[in-house]
Amino acid sequence: MKTWISYTAAMLMGLAATLLFGDSAFFAQAAASVVVVLIGAGFILLVPFVFVAFSAGTASLRKNRKGWSLAWTTILWSLALTVLLPLVGSVIFHLFPVVFPVTSTAGVPVKGLSASLGQIFMPYLSGYNPLVLLAAMALALTLGYFLRPDADVIRPAYAVTNSFSEVFFRFARGLSAAGFVLVFFFSVHWFVSLYRDGTVFIAGRFLLLVCGGTAIVLCGIVPLVYGVATGFRRNPYRALYRLIAPALMALFSGSIYFSWPVLMSASRHNNGVQKRIVGTAAPLYIFLGRGGTAFMATLTATALLYAATGSLPAFGIIVAVAGASMLVSFASAFHPGFELMAAVLLVFRFHGINLYGGEATLLAFLPLLNGMGLLLDVVIAGLGQDVTSAHMKTAVTVDYRDIT
Repeated sequence: MKTWISYTAAMLMGLAATLLFGDSAFFAQAAASVVVVLIGAGFILLVPFVFVAFSAGTASLRKNRKGWSLAWTTILWSLALTVLLPLVGSVIFHLFPVVFPVTSTAGVPVKGLSASLGQIFMPYLSGYNPLVLLAAMALALTLGYFLRPDADVIRPAYAVTNSFSEVFFRFARGLSAAGFVLVFFFSVHWFVSLYRDGTVFIAGRFLLLVCGGTAIVLCGIVPLVYGVATGFRRNPYRALYRLIAPALMALFSGSIYFSWPVLMSASRHNNGVQKRIVGTAAPLYIFLGRGGTAFMATLTATALLYAATGSLPAFGIIVAVAGASMLVSFASAFHPGFELMAAVLLVFRFHGINLYGGEATLLAFLPLLNGMGLLLDVVIAGLGQDVTSAHMKTAVTVDYRDIT
């Protein structure tokens, strides 16, 4: 069965389970416990995967002198969308202004809020430190640089590293095939979190802003930029629907740790991107391709300002918030699971804005907002690899019957 079908079915099963057992405290706690274990296992998987794939990909690119081509296309694609999407978000909010909905967590004392927001820094205390991933990439880049097979004594080491890379990609493909089980548990936790808080049921306009804005970016803006980048020679919507599986994994897990191995497998086997491009470009997008988070931070921060001040922010202020979102989106990668929360708080700090505890209203909507931001980030990363492949003239079209 195709992954986009099995993942969608798992999502619907998660929704059904929530409707049946969502009121049970035991069910909610069990779902949360399973998710915590899975996220930890995902981190353990991602670090060696990135290390081996990045070093093998770097060596292969050096062998064919294609490293700079990958670097500049990756950086330009990331920067273009990180700049463009927050500006699109500011226009959308200006045309459809919405007050951020007040939730049951609103109005808590600032002292209590700081305790809640301390969760943002839990990755540093729990061992899921993104700096470990960054260090692994730096070490892999160094290793890959010297692994270039330009001498007889180097070639065996290059072959071994490339073989290990293939092993990890096959493991990622197996994980992707069985990932519908993970999506079920992640979606149960996601739906239960929103269901038990209940704010989403009285926040129709805000949901329309978030979901409608995401649809505009996903189906209009990003495909248009993709078309410009590829000279309109490749169909963006074919690449998009082949990324449904990693996009759903990102939405419901709210974590890079599971969505990125699935993305790397989908890019290679569904969109025909070479292994060396996937192995090097995909890890870079963990830290660079945060246009989706920046877009969601723009909508959220401006809606929070509207709620806090009681008056619609001037368009200049909205654009200023978008500009800050562009900058802080890169730092949000260092707060896995709380990217959107961290980005919004950093935007307020950037502008010296104090909402006196109003930021706590984000906690109720964090699964939705963070998931939407990561969904866009995954799509940006997947299409970005396709753009790089097109510019390096290695792009191939995979028949539908051959995709996973």
